[in-house]
Amino acid sequence: MEFVVKIARAIIVKGENILLCNNLVAGHYFLPGGHVEVGETPEITLKREMVEELGFEPTEIKFLLDFPNTYTKNGIVFDEVATIFLAKINRDEVTSREKQIAFEWMPINNLSTINFKPKQSAGDIMMSIEENKDFWI
Repeated sequence: MEFVVKIARAIIVKGENILLCNNLVAGHYFLPGGHVEVGETPEITLKREMVEELGFEPTEIKFLLDFPNTYTKNGIVFDEVATIFLAKINRDEVTSREKQIAFEWMPINNLSTINFKPKQSAGDIMMSIEENKDFWI
């Protein structure tokens, strides 16, 4: 059996750091955001997820790309399409409103060495940050 999953994620940068979610249960990192619900656009999803997880919306978002990813979990194949945005927030301190995740500012260069999912996207994310560094200035 195969499922298609749509998600919206944000690349948020401050200086040389990127904001990541730490899945405290599974032990991996991922970009902030979440699953697109029926009737939502990825932009609306990203704003809703940030309010749910952080308590505030990004101050600005810009579409970057759609990133496909296929993975298997419990014997089920998932075809995931992540809509990735560049996003700005006006806070340095961020605290999760959900018990299973924590937010951390991580050095951008650490993306290739930590347990980041999907792993194959780390290089593209780092390149996108460099190519769009003027967005966060």
